[in-house]
Amino acid sequence: MSLSFFLDKPSRHRRLGTPQMADNGIRRFFYESFPNTRSFVMEQNRKLAQVHTVRPESSQDQPVPYGELGMAIDYRIRYYFATTPYTELVAFGGVRRHMQTLDRTYSLPPTLISWFFEDLERFLGQVNPCGRALGRVQERQLNRYCFVLALFEQLFRITPHPKNLLFAQKNISTVTDLLSIADDLWIDDLGSLSNRFYEHQREHLSDPVHLNPTFTGSGDIGGADADLILNKCLLDIKNTVTPKITNTMLYQLIGYALLDYEDEYHIDKLGIYLARQGKTLQWDLNELLDRLHTDTPAPPLAELRHQLKNTILTTTGTYQPQQQTANE
Repeated sequence: MSLSFFLDKPSRHRRLGTPQMADNGIRRFFYESFPNTRSFVMEQNRKLAQVHTVRPESSQDQPVPYGELGMAIDYRIRYYFATTPYTELVAFGGVRRHMQTLDRTYSLPPTLISWFFEDLERFLGQVNPCGRALGRVQERQLNRYCFVLALFEQLFRITPHPKNLLFAQKNISTVTDLLSIADDLWIDDLGSLSNRFYEHQREHLSDPVHLNPTFTGSGDIGGADADLILNKCLLDIKNTVTPKITNTMLYQLIGYALLDYEDEYHIDKLGIYLARQGKTLQWDLNELLDRLHTDTPAPPLAELRHQLKNTILTTTGTYQPQQQTANE
């Protein structure tokens, strides 16, 4: 499970066969604590009404894999800031979790996966993508690596499924085979999104950043990792073709900030970067909480974090009231 799982609409839980989650306490916590989302969401979406959207070209052979492209551009954007060791990537966790299944069922041996990550490390060392734009050939190659990383990350998020593009091609035996999975049109699309990010955010590429951060409360919710925290702004990257935000997007961002129980990251802003529009929406955290709360100011951040923690533990059945000692 994850935070997004608990924020899903009741109808989706019924489709997934989890009707007991249709009125779960975690979802209810956000809707009751921050009910004033409608006018705020409408206000923000009005700002997005006229923005230009970069759309991928489609081929007659294959539909555009928007989910995979969304994960891939997340990786590409993070490489503008730092080259995270591959053992710390969610993608590596995905293949490590399902190593035996990949080998026995889909003929992707551990040696091939090791070659891929070693090749990725060598390539990153050669091109040094941090803080700068790459040439066209290097950019395309890096985006091919990022697309494969996205396919590997799917194995972490979702149980291996034959529809995963990793398994659409037969006889994958080399790193070149893996890098060839992505259609040229998809690589062109990733290049456009990457260039747009660099154009809009280049002045921030040397700013303090935490990539793929997890939080003190992530374990309580079954796992929660954000895209990045840049200059104390918790930033979520969205690849949507339709430029809009929803209350669920806001609740997920707020949820991440509240899961930082000990205020490790000192988050003071929340934001959404719309990759296909090159547009960033950013809000002061405390002002947003007050705006989305009831007619009175929101409780202090520490209190909200305590409330969410108790709600999570109660909902998941792990809450244990603190016992008083004999001396209290």
